[in-house]
Amino acid sequence: MKTQIFYFSGTGNSLFIARQLAFNLGESEVINLADSRQVPSAPRVGVVFPVYFLGLPLVVVDFLRRNRFDQCSYVFSAVDYGGMAGAALPQFQRILSEQNVRVNASFLLKMPDNYAPVFDAPSEHDAEALIDRAVQKIQDISRFIQAGKSCGAGFVFPPVWVSRLVYARMSKKIPAADRAFWADDKCNACGVCVKICPVKNVVLQDGKPAWNHQCQQCFACFHWCPQTAVQYKKKTLNRRRYHNTRVKVQDFFRR
Repeated sequence: MKTQIFYFSGTGNSLFIARQLAFNLGESEVINLADSRQVPSAPRVGVVFPVYFLGLPLVVVDFLRRNRFDQCSYVFSAVDYGGMAGAALPQFQRILSEQNVRVNASFLLKMPDNYAPVFDAPSEHDAEALIDRAVQKIQDISRFIQAGKSCGAGFVFPPVWVSRLVYARMSKKIPAADRAFWADDKCNACGVCVKICPVKNVVLQDGKPAWNHQCQQCFACFHWCPQTAVQYKKKTLNRRRYHNTRVKVQDFFRR
């Protein structure tokens, strides 16, 4: 069965998961939902994305609401999270239920946490161990999907009502939260932050990056900066950077 796998990714975790699923499932197309006009049209469609503020990235919400999934016979989601998954999967299911679409299967994958304002990125050793465990789980997920089985969202923490309150409060602030980004003196105007941004929110002005207040808070500009020059307030000055080592920065450039 042909499969379309739409993904949204900043540090590469969701892109990696989407590619692994595509490899295991066969006859699959991997599509960046933030930068493609392709619509869900295959018999089997998956959406892969990270958890932001205990819910869906805003760009994923927009993608789900502007597309129709009622032509698909099997719909699944795969969500990667660092700390808590919150209500991301129930939110995904709720949005598609507005189209009278049943989500056949939903999966959670623990990946390296990388929200730099709050957490230091894990060591390379710990990050690779998490990714290795995810590879094994993706194989199990792929077999589950190939068999056409169904499953729900499973256990949610924090509870859905708590997650919804947090998400409702924080999601309104996300687009303009990029006002806190800045580039220190290590910036050499290489332009990686411009190319890596999945929603084209970064431009170079007078040799320095500037953010246009359509942010997703994916922190791709921060984590992929080869000079470690991009900062968020003063909180990130001594924080480790993270990106999935099994994808390359050029993979984002070839959107």
